[in-house]
Parts: sequence; C-alpha cells; structure tokens
Amino acid sequence: MSCAFANVAHREPTDQRAVTMQKVRELAEKLKSSVDEPVVLTRTCDEIRQLASSHPDNSSKIGPRGVEAIVKTCLAPHLDHASVVASACGALGALASGNFINKKRMSSQPVVKLVAAAMRQHPTNATVQLHAMKAIQQIAQSNSRNAARAVHHGVHTLVWAAMTMSPDRDGDEGQAAGVKRQLRQAGGSLFGVLTAAGPGILEKIVESVVKTMGSTDPGDELAQGNACQVGRVG
Repeated sequence: MSCAFANVAHREPTDQRAVTMQKVRELAEKLKSSVDEPVVLTRTCDEIRQLASSHPDNSSKIGPRGVEAIVKTCLAPHLDHASVVASACGALGALASGNFINKKRMSSQPVVKLVAAAMRQHPTNATVQLHAMKAIQQIAQSNSRNAARAVHHGVHTLVWAAMTMSPDRDGDEGQAAGVKRQLRQAGGSLFGVLTAAGPGILEKIVESVVKTMGSTDPGDELAQGNACQVGRVG
C-alpha cells in the first residue's frame, strides 16, 4: 500500500476554545492564497478539522467560508495529491458532523462527487480511503440528498473496494491488521448510513454483496467476511 500505516486515525485535540471570526477569515484566506502549496493546504485543513472537533460552535462559524474554500482550493485542484485530499476529507467530515446546515451547504457543492473521485484516484492509499469514508458518512448522515448522491457517484462500490483492500505485505503485520480493521469498520458504518437513507440504496448494496460473494474465492476470508458484515448492516 502506498501510504504509511501510522497516523491513520484522527487525534482529536483537547483545546476547547471557540474560534474567533478573525481566525475563520484567516483560515479561508490562507487556503485561497496557498492553492499551489500542498503542504500549507494540508496543514490548514488539519487545523480546520481540529477546530471543528474541539468546540460545538466552531463548525457553524467555519462552515460558511470553509466548505467552499476547501472544495475550490484543495479537492478540485489537488485530487492527485493524497495528503491534501485526505486532510480535506477530514476537515469536511468534521464540519459536517452534527451540523445540519453544513451538510446542506455541502449538498450545494460538488463535495460528494469530489470525495468519490479522490477514492478512485487513490485506490490503494488507506489514509485517503479511511478519511473519505468517514467524511461521506458524516455528510450523508441524516441527509438523504447527500446519501443519494453518494450512491449516484458509486460510493458504495468504492467502499467495498476499500474494505477488501490488501495491506502492504512489506509493512508491519500488526499495523496492517489494524488498518484493515479501521477500513472495515469505517466501511460498515458508512454502509449503515447509506442503507438507512432509502430502500433503493439498500437494494443496490445487497446486489453488490451478493455479486461479490458469488464471484470471490470462498476461501478469501477477508472478502467473504466483509460481505457478511455488510449483509448484516443491510
């Protein structure tokens, strides 16, 4: 696998301060002025994620400027840059978490389409896949429009691919197993959100599960096990 196994999971900050509007403006301007600087974009998205996760008011303050800025400066122009899109997905997921206005705001932007494109662009990068699945889970949760868009853009098939991803054989076996568990758990949680959004989505997922179980080697425990897990979610 092309990414390091370490630091895949989010580390939420302990700082509980509410962000100021001046800080929000600074973050948005930093993104816009650094569109050609991937390192700065990555760090700024990570900072946005941390702020959005550290105080209940921060997502609402950052959302109006932050969502569009992340889409236009990070996702759209940098789909080929794994660290940028992973951090962008992390920031968008944090902004959407428990914030219905931001979810609606994201439905008016090509967020789901671009996150799905990032998953296709980096099919063997566990960090991108994990952050993308978590982002779509938050974006689609309690928002049927975003969930329907996720299925429209083939997210359910991308999630399946992520859940059955083979770890890097040259990497640490313990870390590889941990990453596989995280991918499986994130995929299962996302499937749960998508299936709850409507029967049409459930039918597509069940069809995918049945097809996969029939086409994969019965001895492939990972693929068969994931199929059974997703079948239980459905």
